[in-house]
Amino acid sequence: MAGALEGIRVLEFASAVNGPNAAVTLADYGAEVVKVEDRNRGDQTRGVEAYFGSAMSLPSGLNIVFEAYNRNKRGITLDLAKEKGREVIYRLVTKSNVFLTNYRESLLAKLGVDYDTLRGVNPRIIYALGSGYGSKGPDREARTFDWAGQARSGIMNMTEERDGPPGLIIGNVVDQIGGLFLAYGIVIVLLARERLGISQRVNASMLGGTLLMQAATSGPTLWQGHVPRRHSSQRAKNTFANYYKCADGKWIIFSEPQAYRFWPQLCKALGIEELEDDPRFSTASSQRENSIELISIVKQVIATKTSREWLRILGEKVGISCSSVLSMDEVVTDPQVLENEYIIEFDHPVLGRVKLPGFPVGLSETPATVRSAPPQFGQHTEEVLLEVGGYNWDEIAELREQEVI
Repeated sequence: MAGALEGIRVLEFASAVNGPNAAVTLADYGAEVVKVEDRNRGDQTRGVEAYFGSAMSLPSGLNIVFEAYNRNKRGITLDLAKEKGREVIYRLVTKSNVFLTNYRESLLAKLGVDYDTLRGVNPRIIYALGSGYGSKGPDREARTFDWAGQARSGIMNMTEERDGPPGLIIGNVVDQIGGLFLAYGIVIVLLARERLGISQRVNASMLGGTLLMQAATSGPTLWQGHVPRRHSSQRAKNTFANYYKCADGKWIIFSEPQAYRFWPQLCKALGIEELEDDPRFSTASSQRENSIELISIVKQVIATKTSREWLRILGEKVGISCSSVLSMDEVVTDPQVLENEYIIEFDHPVLGRVKLPGFPVGLSETPATVRSAPPQFGQHTEEVLLEVGGYNWDEIAELREQEVI
């Protein structure tokens, strides 16, 4: 079955997570992605040895980080510092719909793959640029990775307990947010080109994407001049928008903005029926005023049963929004995750049968698929030059001899 983006060729000149994540998002839905790596250095994630104390190396020299963001792509190597290398990329640009990158614009200009140059090569090319902090402003050229993006966007300062240090989100989340918005922008301009006949440049950044994701957090600051505070499990105004430790040592979190609706059922389920008409807690406002006391009571009650028991009592019977706080090994075996194909299986040509993150967006007629493993370094160079670039074998041999590919 054809993918939704079949027929769209994306030329990816990107490294690390941000840009490759945008490209793999398009590739999963059928786009042909040709990944261009520097002939000498390659994508830096090929060499990541450890991440937050976990080894990233796989058998046969493969790497977990690279595998995560580069499936469904063909890979070539190219030296863009050489004139012949630029000639190759220009020829590929004429046969492509999108040029996607996350390198700094000064480097792109130096290598001759900036927007104005490539638009001169192919006026219909869509030029997609991912960055840390945006394409304008004094820090547009700042070297940026996920942690810096977390800090700059304000999300780091809203994580962890109120009186603790800033909290670090593990897992390149902000990098990926920037990449997802870049992919989103590419789809928009592809549609605009089809409907309006115009090609254009699209920019997306970690800072911009992550700030938008926090619209409810930035709202009080923008509209009221009030800086929101971090969550405090001891002083939360809504007792049932909080987390508690269960008898089995696991945590359960309530996420119920309309908790007072369930107050009679909660009192019965928690075994605190005597508090239902207690004036300290009998109204939504009195619960907020006396939240510290109510939190203490609920904390003691939750500690008497396991997380599984509480999920059955509170989630299934009462119907309140709640969840266990899962560890990653629990997440990847969660029946809900598996049923929705958020984790899938794939026959990897080197590693055998493996499990991979699946697809957050489900399409009924043109679903996303994993069709191929990430490319070995330079694996498809000759194939792409023959099929896309129109080179012959003698020309390819000359490029190899001149160390262009």
